Amino acid sequence: MEMSEMGAIKACRQMCPAADEITRTEACRVAGDRRWLDRMIREKKLNAYRRSTSKNSKKYYSRSEIAALKAAERLSQERK
Repeated sequence: MEMSEMGAIKACRQMCPAADEITRTEACRVAGDRRWLDRMIREKKLNAYRRSTSKNSKKYYSRSEIAALKAAERLSQERK
């Protein structure tokens, strides 16, 4: 993901915060790999939140946080 794409995602988040909130299924699609997403959650690098206090409410993830984690991981792999 290019830095221009990251900037566009962050701008979209500021203009329409609801568009940044995605469910787990969509988060897997954005991340490209379910195992990668699970690892980021397990390592507490990506946090889920609920819109409601109900125990059964859906967990939502931030599209911009996923994009930032993917970019950071790619940069660290390029440096090696």
